[in-house]
Amino acid sequence: MAVLNLSFAACGFLGIYQLGVLGAVLRHGERLLQAVQACAGASAGALVATVLVTAPDRLEQCKDFTYRFASEVRSQRLGAVTPGYDFMLTLREGIEEILPPDAHQMAGDRLHISLTNSRTRRNRMVSGFASREDLIKVLLASSFVPVYAGINAVEYQGQDAPSPCLRSADPRTSAPSTLAWQTSTSNSPTWMSFFLQTISYASIKLCFRRRWTQ
Repeated sequence: MAVLNLSFAACGFLGIYQLGVLGAVLRHGERLLQAVQACAGASAGALVATVLVTAPDRLEQCKDFTYRFASEVRSQRLGAVTPGYDFMLTLREGIEEILPPDAHQMAGDRLHISLTNSRTRRNRMVSGFASREDLIKVLLASSFVPVYAGINAVEYQGQDAPSPCLRSADPRTSAPSTLAWQTSTSNSPTWMSFFLQTISYASIKLCFRRRWTQ
């Protein structure tokens, strides 16, 4: 099988569906995984990609955290924007609980996380991580949603975290072939799923894109 990459789009709490896809791939996609060179992700998709690259054995633990996190947010009087509730702190605690000590080493050049500077609107893919803490900061920066996740922006290397509408929600790497998972609710933009308290239905769209070169 030709070398290919996997891409996980931004999708908020609908990342639980991407975790389901990941579980199926881990159970039945041995040949597929052998061909995977790298994984890319944005926001929740970056978290799913990180689990695949650094902690596939902790998939069930990640699912449990996602369910608990979503329930906790729903239980707040005003959801994530309830005064006194720290969305990003809960997310950080979950990431720290799941990532192994050497996650940044396993992720080097295999994990590509989408970040967009909120001032310049320039997007870049981060694939090198100096430490585990550095990897956590990149994940938090990619996941930050202004107002919903807090007032103070997450900073990475002195730059503000992106606005969700500016971020590249469907990241790509330079591999000729990419399998991309996009999760959406109805026809809403993927980043809007962060604001949905009740999900009536969802769908997984699997895209195969190939870049032809002469």
